[in-house]
Amino acid sequence: MFDKKLEAEKIIFNNPDFNIYSEAIGAQQTLSRSFLFIDLKKILLAIRTDLFRMNHSSITYEETTGAQLKLNGNAEMNKVKINITDSLFSNNDIHFKTLTCALADIHAAIPGSYHDIQIKKLDIDHKGTLQATSLRISPQYNKFEVGQKAGRQTDVVDATISGITITRLDISKYFQQKIIAEQIWIKESNIYIFRDRRLPRISQYKPLPVAFLKSIPIHIRVHHFKVSESTLSYEEFPKDGLQTGLLKIEKLQLSLSPIISHPGPSDPDHMDLSMEGSIMGSGTIKASVYLPFNPGKDYYVSGAIDNLDLTSLNSSAENLGKFHIESGLLNNLSFQFSLNDEKASGKVEGEYHNLVVDKLKGQQKKIAKFPSFLLKHVIIPKNKDQSVPVARRTGTIDYKFDHTRFISFYLLKSLLSGIESSFTFGFLLPK
Repeated sequence: MFDKKLEAEKIIFNNPDFNIYSEAIGAQQTLSRSFLFIDLKKILLAIRTDLFRMNHSSITYEETTGAQLKLNGNAEMNKVKINITDSLFSNNDIHFKTLTCALADIHAAIPGSYHDIQIKKLDIDHKGTLQATSLRISPQYNKFEVGQKAGRQTDVVDATISGITITRLDISKYFQQKIIAEQIWIKESNIYIFRDRRLPRISQYKPLPVAFLKSIPIHIRVHHFKVSESTLSYEEFPKDGLQTGLLKIEKLQLSLSPIISHPGPSDPDHMDLSMEGSIMGSGTIKASVYLPFNPGKDYYVSGAIDNLDLTSLNSSAENLGKFHIESGLLNNLSFQFSLNDEKASGKVEGEYHNLVVDKLKGQQKKIAKFPSFLLKHVIIPKNKDQSVPVARRTGTIDYKFDHTRFISFYLLKSLLSGIESSFTFGFLLPK
């Protein structure tokens, strides 16, 4: 104690109630200054103990940035070494051999996002298996107010996740800004995303996924990431219009292997992403993406959409594209293309039957007769089946990358550019 060190066999807190307030050091720093630790540093520089345990604890942590964390439960660490510094959790401040916990009623507020996270239960065992059940991500205001408070276009997320399991998680590395695990498994989920396109869009540079991973300070090394059958709904209010359009993918499954944010020479040279789902409860989509770690190599995307009832897309078609699909079955649309920081290049090949489309005008969505006549009799043939030569059912993908857009926008627009070029007068198709 005279050396400002606390060394003990056991340190046990029974029914503790911790309230920690933290003030941010500066806008450029991710760590924050904790008044609790600053005051503690006056009397202690280090703590060493074989066993650190908290029984029936209640913890509240708040920052001036608006971040907040509340939780209850039990936690235990073995062979603990803590260095008291100005930062709450600096890279080398906390060391321990094992950590186990059983936490409940976790509530976190994400600063600047106007969203909350709630977790009913979170357990970590001595083998490094983390299990979280009943997760909820919800906006703090209604979907229109979030964008108005942010003053720009933003994704409003309302999601329920039945559970998350992480296996062989190295908890001790977490405090060194490292996420190392065997697998992350997101179980059945229902995810809803809303965006109001009437608000101004901030044009910020958005790198491709691998470049983004390399840019973050956190070291991520996960062998496999997967998502069980889930539902993803995206709703958008158009810049010009009175109603939203909705696109839903059901039975969505996703697999990504590996996830490495800072690859080394002995690591694989790429990541593999595969996904499949049902579009609007009708057709199916399957796709795979090759994501290279080498910035000089192209991404490669391939996949197909099968047996899609095109009338199921009318919510988005009418409210966002101002056209109505009377009938149509997309038997198959296969696609293969590469992409990089500059453009996407490749092809699509399609087969459909009985496709009839009307162009709409005005807020009442009345049929625009002359444009509809052109669509039905000049631009879009009613049938394109296998009796039509492959060349007439094939389109060229040639789309320039807009770095202010997300990768999902890049992929969709690349695919649509190929569909447009597969028609003789594709440039006249509704946008």
